[in-house]
Amino acid sequence: MGKYTSSAKALKKSDRKLKSLAQQVKAQLQELSERQAVGLQKMESFEERIDEQLEQLSERQAAGLRRLLTTEKRIDEQLEQLSERHVSSLRKLSTTEKRIDEQLEQLSERHATGLKKLLQLEKMVEEELEQLWSWHYWGESIEQRINEQIEQHTKGMEKFAQLKQMIDTELERLRSFQPSNEAREEEQPLHRMSGVVDPA
Repeated sequence: MGKYTSSAKALKKSDRKLKSLAQQVKAQLQELSERQAVGLQKMESFEERIDEQLEQLSERQAAGLRRLLTTEKRIDEQLEQLSERHVSSLRKLSTTEKRIDEQLEQLSERHATGLKKLLQLEKMVEEELEQLWSWHYWGESIEQRINEQIEQHTKGMEKFAQLKQMIDTELERLRSFQPSNEAREEEQPLHRMSGVVDPA
């Protein structure tokens, strides 16, 4: 009976810990959801600011920027398709990239400042996305820990049920068995092990 009480207390304590952990996780997930919403709002604000700055660029500057972006995209696509046979093409692309860099240096100071701001905003957006992904993986890790705790709790309940069944079976056997005084004296160790006090 002592083992039964100890196991029950341990299981109750484990259950309280699980409930407390679940409440903490719920609060942390709520905080994560709020942070994600704030992050999305920041991203939308960044996109609006980028759009506003693009609209403020002159037609000539906007056309030049589009040409640069198109050329950069073409360079990236061609670099992905390169092989050892395309070494000469790589040199040509490097030359083109150098010419683009020279053209960027020749852009007006206002245009260069605007482009720098756009790159900074892009970097901030990427950092925000990385932070959001890290929160997402952290949430998945917490969920996995909860599942492991639930699994351990379930195993504990199964062991508890088995122990209770063994105790009930032993008690039932002892109640139905009426031994002689000599046999009862021999069974004293069994009574002490099971927690049952010999009425004799």
